[in-house]
Amino acid sequence: MVEDNPLCIGNPSPAKIFGTRKVVQLTGDIDRELGQKTINQTGRLFGIYGTDLGVSFLHEGKLYFLFGDTNRNPTYPGLPIQAMPGEDYNEEITDYDSVAYTTSDRAYNGINLIFNSDYPHLEGVAQMTGEHPIEGFSKGGYMYVYFTTDLYPDEKVPTRTVLARSKDGGIHFGKPIYTLSTDKFIHVSAQIVDNNICGIPDTKGEGLLIWGTSKHRKSDIYLAYIPLDQITNRSRLQFFMGLATESSEPMWGPDESMAKPLFSAQCMGEISVRWNQYLERWIMLYNCEICNTSGILFRLANRPWGPWSPPKIMFDPVDAYGKYIHQPGSDNLYDYGRNRPKDRGDEYGPYQISPFSTGIKGRYTKIYFTMSTWNPYQVVQMSSIITSDEEERNHRPYANDVNDRNDRKYAHISVLLAHLAKIYSLSFENSIQDSIYIADHVEWAQYHSSAELRNEIENKCLRVITNLGFDEDKSEAYATIVMGISSLAYDYNSFKNIPKGNIHKRWALNAIQSGHSEWLIS
Repeated sequence: MVEDNPLCIGNPSPAKIFGTRKVVQLTGDIDRELGQKTINQTGRLFGIYGTDLGVSFLHEGKLYFLFGDTNRNPTYPGLPIQAMPGEDYNEEITDYDSVAYTTSDRAYNGINLIFNSDYPHLEGVAQMTGEHPIEGFSKGGYMYVYFTTDLYPDEKVPTRTVLARSKDGGIHFGKPIYTLSTDKFIHVSAQIVDNNICGIPDTKGEGLLIWGTSKHRKSDIYLAYIPLDQITNRSRLQFFMGLATESSEPMWGPDESMAKPLFSAQCMGEISVRWNQYLERWIMLYNCEICNTSGILFRLANRPWGPWSPPKIMFDPVDAYGKYIHQPGSDNLYDYGRNRPKDRGDEYGPYQISPFSTGIKGRYTKIYFTMSTWNPYQVVQMSSIITSDEEERNHRPYANDVNDRNDRKYAHISVLLAHLAKIYSLSFENSIQDSIYIADHVEWAQYHSSAELRNEIENKCLRVITNLGFDEDKSEAYATIVMGISSLAYDYNSFKNIPKGNIHKRWALNAIQSGHSEWLIS
């Protein structure tokens, strides 16, 4: 425990949000929670049986993913398929990193991945445990990637980060362009920005903002900036040195040792910072285990340097133990290998997949992110819903009348049906349709036609009503559904045409008892 950490003083644990769930297991061949084939079959198709991380960025029209220590199909005699990075096996054969890209245009039902045919070749970086690509961006036809390297002998955590570039989609990188840091920017998250952000050193063109951490999972977070057209010239880096007392404007300087933390955390390692267009905020994800806190945390800010909001828990591992993260003595989710049954799984490496974010501007955003589980050694795709401050203070319906957008009208009814199904212990056998979060239904509707939306509502109404055993339940469900649909045509100003639930319930009960249950469906 670090006594002077803000998380430890009078506040043992941050608040927890709800609406975070696992979408799919992205890597491996068998989804360990479901016992079914994964959507990507990475072992069978690409010889990749386990890996971690999954940092994404756009390059040449594709969304690429950088994965870390990778358990590849072994060719070494006697090496088990389940050999884990860091175990007593021949790492030179099993532990090279991997790069993939996706052809998917949506994320709610899982992202399809195609892995490069070869690992990333970078001179001087052995890619053993803890040495891996950590962030990337695209410029001038080149894929630029930051790699961590130079491990502490005992801890197997990196002490140096280098910048390299590839012209062939992440296979050949040649020699590193330069060492980015041996101090405060070991794990990094970066985003290209237009230099019209007030307070950035330049005012024209594009720049790269780089957030960084130092000692692995024992660090605060720092910020740097470099003009994008000077990316190969490390001397052009400027480091955030705090706010000027008089103006509260950021101060920048060339000396990394003078960089000031954005806030006190003392537990950070892997980080992901991305701009979100729906909240119009920077979103920061990171894993932290300190005091009574664990899991994936997030913070929000208007500006890259903050002030950053207090942390909230986005993902609590308690919700995943025994489902897709191993808890010793309670499940068989563990990988094979030395002491794997006794090795508790762990959550880390939350990396936002920002091109797939959805939402309603000023109200909420639904984000997607990759997360590693350690045991089993796989990457899962997660989603989470973050609401704006205004939405939390004053929640309003997403659809008010018949003139609203179809996706919101559909969601208005679909989430009502999901609640009904939950009350009556029914299921639509689909995680999106069963969801009680309207954001899931809005997103689903955006990828389907009006006819498909009507058909889906009809089918779900049919499933709810026909699967109820008692006449009272059927009539109650019918009345609730009709009230929900009719609410889109309420005249709230004149109080006319406001439907009465009891009228619909009595009509439904009469229809059922007179042998005309089919009227409820029609």
